[in-house]
Amino acid sequence: MTTPLLPAIRDWADWSAIFTDADLWRPAIARLWTEEPTLAARTGMARVASLSAGFPGTCAVFIVNEAAVIKLFPPMVAGDFARERAVYRLLQGRLPEMPRLLADGVLRDRIDWPYLVTSFLPGAAWRDARAAMPRKQQLAVAHTLGERVRCVHDTPIRPGLGWPPVDAWPRLVATRLAEAPAALRAMLPERVASEAEALLPETDWFAGEPRLLHADLTQDHALVSRQGDEWRLTGLIDWADAEVGDPTYEWVALFFGFCGQDAALLRAFLTGYDPDGAAGLPDRRRLLACTLLHRFGAHIIAGVLPDDARRELSGLDELAGRLFPGFDG
Repeated sequence: MTTPLLPAIRDWADWSAIFTDADLWRPAIARLWTEEPTLAARTGMARVASLSAGFPGTCAVFIVNEAAVIKLFPPMVAGDFARERAVYRLLQGRLPEMPRLLADGVLRDRIDWPYLVTSFLPGAAWRDARAAMPRKQQLAVAHTLGERVRCVHDTPIRPGLGWPPVDAWPRLVATRLAEAPAALRAMLPERVASEAEALLPETDWFAGEPRLLHADLTQDHALVSRQGDEWRLTGLIDWADAEVGDPTYEWVALFFGFCGQDAALLRAFLTGYDPDGAAGLPDRRRLLACTLLHRFGAHIIAGVLPDDARRELSGLDELAGRLFPGFDG
């Protein structure tokens, strides 16, 4: 029997203590490379010579030999493995800035750890590089990102990949309509929360055809590199939160994450996304509804507005104005 090398994980507290510890994970990942012969062939790496922690997120992410990335899924989000693997297969060859899926499988220890191995993309996170970039180049990167996200949204969704289910968007909407009101009431004045609760069911969530969405376009999931005097988009990573849904749902994480509430960056993005759309900003009320519905909506609102500012809100229109500066009413 193989000696277990990793602890059993029961909850997020256990996980937070180990998921970035490269010294802990290295023996298990090295043994995986030895016991799974296809890994050497599929990755071009015979063994694990170096292992370093990637940017901390939900999963354990490590850079192997500065050439590949292995992502291991804890049991609390084991279902995200099939989702992210399916997205890589759907988008294979469509985005030059997307890592290539090299291998997938299960590392067996005390518990099973589903894993993906992808190519390593050099570059700095948008969060770290943006301040050093001239404004014109920031807008150019946003424009390129818009082109790439349009390609994602236009990708045909094929059955048989294990994800998404045919009712993915109706299921997400139903779940969030049931869950969101309690979270909103816990953080917003009663009048504002009541208006928000009224807006959610009156919104037409099924006006258009659901599209494949990244759904987590934050400042950490876009990578950029300087090439000569220009900065370019070089990576679009972390597809574990992908969804199928209304494109406006995509703009929530994009606006508050990648754009940092900068309406000009959103306009540049939308010019790339839809050159014929004259870079018009999305309808503010629909974007507000999607923010209220979003899985991370309450967290986003709390991050933008401190407790005192939220308590002073007079109504939903004021909330929209605070959340979406630079938008017309």
